Amino acid sequence: MTAASVLIYMAFSARTRFAWLGAATGGLLGVALTIAAFLYVDANDPPSSIYNTVYRPSLSVFGLTPSDFDTPFERLFAIFPANHFWTYYFSTTPDVMRVRLVEYVLSFPWWAVALIVTGMIAIFFRSRWYDGLYPLVAFILIWGLGITVSFSIYHEFFIPAAVFVAVWLGTGAGALLDGLASLMKRNAFWSETIRAIVVGIVSLSLIILPIWNSRADIHLAIDKGYTNFIRRDHVYPLFGSDKAVRDARRILNHVETNAIVFSDWDKLGWLAML
Repeated sequence: MTAASVLIYMAFSARTRFAWLGAATGGLLGVALTIAAFLYVDANDPPSSIYNTVYRPSLSVFGLTPSDFDTPFERLFAIFPANHFWTYYFSTTPDVMRVRLVEYVLSFPWWAVALIVTGMIAIFFRSRWYDGLYPLVAFILIWGLGITVSFSIYHEFFIPAAVFVAVWLGTGAGALLDGLASLMKRNAFWSETIRAIVVGIVSLSLIILPIWNSRADIHLAIDKGYTNFIRRDHVYPLFGSDKAVRDARRILNHVETNAIVFSDWDKLGWLAML
């Protein structure tokens, strides 16, 4: 998904054929590794896969026949159609987008938002201005899909986007410390020792703040072995390793022959296996 941002960056930075060949080689290697990973998963064909829980039982819904879904690359492009990829963007409603946007912004403390925005801007003013293009465009492509896609598992797209957020956060923290040191150096009132102490205190605060904001989850993880979001989102059963199996069997015991069952995604795999 970041290929477009790489091309934009290369258009501004690469001036030799060797640079383009190197980038193309890296890109092809990435494609090869991705396809190899897909083929490995495809060959194993687990019962709980999207093939067996969504596509094979209802091929006609997607305008497919069994012969359209019987090779690895037919399955790949049926699930991720290259000619329709961009239609995944803005496929949910404006109200849902607004809720997700607010949810995402509120997931960061105010000081982190300030540092992230500072870092986002600061990259454009350090070294070469176009260095800021790659993280910005890549973030918009990945995070934007998470905000606008109709998938229920939109949170998954925030995880790779967090890489760029971390870069901005670190750059913003660096800009803050550099600015503070430069400002104090201009004032003869501050001695070198006092400047070092003040910058050291601010640096230590930037280390302590994330730990302080995460104290509830850290305490819960140490004390109970899980965090708040694990408990909230039911990522895995906390109080019984076989709970999902028992829930699936309880559902299946009440299902008539040839019935259509609607279920949450996290229970769908267990139903398919049973």
